[in-house]
Amino acid sequence: MLRNGGRPLESEEQAFFQELYQNNYGALFGYAYHLGIGREAAEDYVQDAFLTALRHIEDVKSSPNPRGYLQQVLKNVIGYQLRGMRDAVKLR
Repeated sequence: MLRNGGRPLESEEQAFFQELYQNNYGALFGYAYHLGIGREAAEDYVQDAFLTALRHIEDVKSSPNPRGYLQQVLKNVIGYQLRGMRDAVKLR
């Protein structure tokens, strides 16, 4: 059973999320991987994007473009991670 934060997803939310995942994982992974960040990092970032979407499932469902919503979340996740790495290097 999928959970959104502390509550189980309703059956229609679960079905929506599973379809969203199945229809978009490959494209999101391809985007992240082709940025040259490596397979494992790309997989991690895509999973983080889907976890964020799961936490905000109501927003994703109401979006006129759920795939675009996911793409923006992925870009934000990657940017956040890369800024974190850059800041860690500055501290050294």
